[in-house]
Amino acid sequence: MKKYGFPTLLIWAVSALAFFGLPWWIGAIGAALAGFIYWRPAQAFALGTTAGTLLWAAIAGFFNNINGGLLAAKIGQLFQGLQSWQLILATGFIGGLVIGMAAMSGALARDLTRKDKYRRRRRR
Repeated sequence: MKKYGFPTLLIWAVSALAFFGLPWWIGAIGAALAGFIYWRPAQAFALGTTAGTLLWAAIAGFFNNINGGLLAAKIGQLFQGLQSWQLILATGFIGGLVIGMAAMSGALARDLTRKDKYRRRRRR
C-alpha cells in the first residue's frame, strides 16, 4: 500500500482540482507527474486508469445527485435513451483512460531520461 498509496492520492488530489475552477486536463498533468516519479509504464497505466475511473465516476455521480439527475436524463435522451448510471460509468471510463494514458506517458518519459545502463546496448 505504501508503494501505491501516495501516487494514487497525488492523482486524486490534482484531478479533483479540475473541478474547482481549473481545466479538466489538469488531472492528466498530475498523473503524468506521478507516473514519471513512481511507476513503470504498464503499472502506471493500470493504476492511473483505476484511480481516474473511480475519481471521475464519483464526481460525476456527485454532480448528478446535486442536480437531481436532470442533466443526465436530457443527455441520455441524446444518446438513444441511456440511463444516468450508464452515463456516469461512461464518464468514469473516459476520464480513467485519459488519466491512465497520461500516467503511462509520464512513466515512458522517465524511461527516455534514464542512463544507458537501463537501455539495451548495441553490440558493435
